[in-house]
Amino acid sequence: MASVAATVFQCQELAATIFQCFDPGPLRDADFTTDRLHRRTNQLTLANAARVSRSWTDPALDVLWRVVDDVTSLLSLLPSFVNILDAYVFTHDPTIDEWEHFQQYARRVRELHFLPPPKARDSNSAENEITIAKRISPSVWTILSRRCGREGICPHLTYLSLLLTPSNPGQIVLISPTLRHLHISFGEYLDLTHTVALGSLLSCLLPVFASLESLRLGHKAPLDFYSEPTASFLVDRPHSDWLPALQSFTLLDDMITLAPSVLQTLASFNLRELNIGIEVFDVEENPSHTPGAFLPVLRKLTVRGPSGPTSRFVEYAAGSDLESLALIFDDVSFPSETMLLEDFARAARCLTQSARRFTAKFVSQVVDRLSPAFDINSIVFPLFPASNLTDISLRFIRMYTALHGETLQNITNAWPQLSKLHIEEEIIVHDGFNDLDLQDILNMVTRLPALRRLTLPYLNIDELPSLETLQLLNHNLATLRISTLPNRGYKEYLELALLLDRAFPDLDLCTAAMERNVDNAWNEVERILLPLQIGRRAASRT
Repeated sequence: MASVAATVFQCQELAATIFQCFDPGPLRDADFTTDRLHRRTNQLTLANAARVSRSWTDPALDVLWRVVDDVTSLLSLLPSFVNILDAYVFTHDPTIDEWEHFQQYARRVRELHFLPPPKARDSNSAENEITIAKRISPSVWTILSRRCGREGICPHLTYLSLLLTPSNPGQIVLISPTLRHLHISFGEYLDLTHTVALGSLLSCLLPVFASLESLRLGHKAPLDFYSEPTASFLVDRPHSDWLPALQSFTLLDDMITLAPSVLQTLASFNLRELNIGIEVFDVEENPSHTPGAFLPVLRKLTVRGPSGPTSRFVEYAAGSDLESLALIFDDVSFPSETMLLEDFARAARCLTQSARRFTAKFVSQVVDRLSPAFDINSIVFPLFPASNLTDISLRFIRMYTALHGETLQNITNAWPQLSKLHIEEEIIVHDGFNDLDLQDILNMVTRLPALRRLTLPYLNIDELPSLETLQLLNHNLATLRISTLPNRGYKEYLELALLLDRAFPDLDLCTAAMERNVDNAWNEVERILLPLQIGRRAASRT
């Protein structure tokens, strides 16, 4: 039997197929803590497999190095790349042998991130992405440019997430002609001089842009800096010539005026995904316009800005085949609540049976403690006709909300295939709690067997059901978050944790106590729940 297995693995194609089952995948897709643990386990498995046999080395390393989360991890393969006084530098130019050894790994990379996403970094670190990026000396990119030539450091790269600073654009050596997906974050505020330099820099990349399928542009600079919009660079060019293959376009942080010329620019793309911010929608009403006609293959739309221009653009752009819609209203104020709800309903009515995901974020600039709570039922009501939704996310920033058991019942009746429900209220002080209790949650999840993620703004725990009468749901809910709990003692939190452990035995709590504020009451419940679930799972394996 061992000889047969050895013979099978001598075949490179079969070995590659088997190792593909251990593909860690991109970190951005590892939503759950258990996903990140499995990803790390797969990486260790592939690294060990590469050392077993020469016939295993190449297929295992191909999968292991396909995605690199941090550019410094890749450059560390060069012995002369070191950290001196908290700065990354080369002590000498890489030799020919060192560069050939480096290329044995670099040519396997298909996806490269300049920095790992925030969830992979130390959450207690005060350093932001710009500070971390500036640790890499500009001389590093100069030295690399002498070696890599026109094909870039990774000659087969297809996805690149880049943090680019106009004062130090050397990171451009990471760009490869084989790129299909490019995400550029600008790491400094852009004044007029920088914008001109940026335009020249991006113009040099036109040959690369010709094959791009997705492009994301955004800023990492502090919001209080004046930022010359990067949108002007995109609007002033014949896009059908220099971005002929583009299917996904995201313009983060910039707010643009949607004039007819901008709509014409967007129409020149064959976009399936669009993410933009709109300050003004400067297009005259046209009764004969067919919604979605100028973006006929659009499937995913994200729009940010004041509620009026945002909803008007959604009406204009959303076609009958739209699958995902995200709205971010940044001008919420209670004196205009009626107008806000009208704008929201106008956009929500554009969803059809093809819609699967809906996200809305309402941002108030101040907390008005005298204003009435925002009724969540009035938000979900316009969404009911889109009966095939499986993912609904509602976030309220600096706003009081009203969520009742009746609203959860309405949600359950409207979307029986729901897999994610996220209703979050982010507010510093909560004066009171509504009548939403644990029994309301249990009644809802019982009728939603596909539900995997649930977040609610608050929970009344003054009248909890007894553990003896609680039925064993054995539900597959993976994540449960409550934004705000009443300030109670350990006894009440323990009682709630025992009930949750019985109802939801498969919650993902591996790093629950570390990832959230230790002063949060819900975190205290999770700290109690975590050892309960770990102990029960360990007992079931013995």
